[in-house]
Amino acid sequence: KISRGYPVEHGNTYIDGKDINGLADAVMEDRRVLTDDGMLVITLSIDSKKNEVVVEPNFWGMGIIQENEDETYADLKKILTKAIKEKLQTRTIYSELKIIIKDLASSYLYKKNRRKPMIIPVIMSKN
Repeated sequence: KISRGYPVEHGNTYIDGKDINGLADAVMEDRRVLTDDGMLVITLSIDSKKNEVVVEPNFWGMGIIQENEDETYADLKKILTKAIKEKLQTRTIYSELKIIIKDLASSYLYKKNRRKPMIIPVIMSKN
């Protein structure tokens, strides 16, 4: 037996980037950054017992560098490696290293090509 149920709203749905909690604003801003400036994932590995870099920074980027990509990443690798090694001379935590990586990479890439990509540092520990 089939019977008519309650009415269900249907039709086109428009998304304006807002919800009741305002959480979607952050998501929409992240999407705007990704669209306009791209993203860069920076990975490295650290021996937390010896406080030394095991694997120097590696990069995976989308939509940020058009010219001289190898040269840009080589320069950025030198800058980041030097700063990380200096920071590891003192007692430090990964969140401090992530801030250093984000700040240095962001300012370098802005100077290089006037873009501020989303930077995602990933620090792996040997121990």
